[in-house]
Amino acid sequence: MRRYLILALSVLVLMAFLTTAAFAGDPVGDPTLKTITAHVDDYSCNEPGDPNVWGFTINQIENPEVNAPKEIRVWYEGLPTFVTLTKPKIDGPVAHYEDNDPDHLNRYVVKAEADIYVGWGGEFNLSHGPCKPTAVTIVSADAKPLAANPYVTGLVILLTAAAFFFVAAGVRLS
Repeated sequence: MRRYLILALSVLVLMAFLTTAAFAGDPVGDPTLKTITAHVDDYSCNEPGDPNVWGFTINQIENPEVNAPKEIRVWYEGLPTFVTLTKPKIDGPVAHYEDNDPDHLNRYVVKAEADIYVGWGGEFNLSHGPCKPTAVTIVSADAKPLAANPYVTGLVILLTAAAFFFVAAGVRLS
């Protein structure tokens, strides 16, 4: 019996040690990184003939081959979770990320985030993408509201009077 008690206590101590080790550490995450959020409301429309993609840029990156985020997280309208874009194209101090998934091109960007070194001070932007459709209202120069049309008004009065007459006379239409 004593052997089982020592074994059970050993297992409990081991579990306590593993649990503490698993949850120990900085609860905020890596102190050398900060989360940045992209500006997504002001972007250029894809030009005709250009590839149809959502394009994101992070600029003013020191030593971008090392410090550029390896991935960014993008939330699209109507999707339950974010999409991860990886493998940035490095051009000088700028990292470019693109998404050409047809399912994403039919949606709008709600939010984008990345984790970058604490000393970074540049901009993270949605640079280009499909244009949002704008509502177009076509109005004829001689268009009149329906109620202002004398023919429609007369027809409504006539039908109302006929309905009143049938109800008052007790006429059934069955």
